[in-house]
Amino acid sequence: MSAKERNITSEKAYRRAEDDELYQSRAENKLEMVRLKELAGKVSLLSKAEIAKLDLSEEILAAIVTARKISLRTDAYSRHQAYMVKLIRSHGEEKIQAGFDKITNKHNQATVELVKLEGVRDTLIEQGDSAINELMEQYPNADRQKLRQLIRQANKEKQAEKPMKAGKEIFKHLRELAAL
Repeated sequence: MSAKERNITSEKAYRRAEDDELYQSRAENKLEMVRLKELAGKVSLLSKAEIAKLDLSEEILAAIVTARKISLRTDAYSRHQAYMVKLIRSHGEEKIQAGFDKITNKHNQATVELVKLEGVRDTLIEQGDSAINELMEQYPNADRQKLRQLIRQANKEKQAEKPMKAGKEIFKHLRELAAL
């Protein structure tokens, strides 16, 4: 008798849970629960204005109000966090996480935008009119004449190896256009 014949369950009939694409181990479930509990706790500590930006359902808003009334590090708070996790899962945790990340990373986003504007400024100084035309498509209310003057002045300062006063003015104008 071969080993296959002795095996009661054939390989086709028996499928390990780890082979399933949607399988999640108990450890992974616990880690996700901890992550969502932390998210629920952090969301409940946000200000009212920041919570309004998240566009949450009435149920979650009511749960946040209740969470603020319960003292931290108590069993009641832990149970309430579990309830909030249930609500967050049912209302789309990705949307709530993305909104929370956007609120907490405001400074980083502003820095990225400023770096982009610096790149636009450098492109304007190097390419001149063609870059101005592209900028005018993006920001139709930009002052073309002022930009041309500042770019000419910036190029003169660059050739004379002087400090880039006009470059700073271009950047200031771009920040006003982008409302940063």
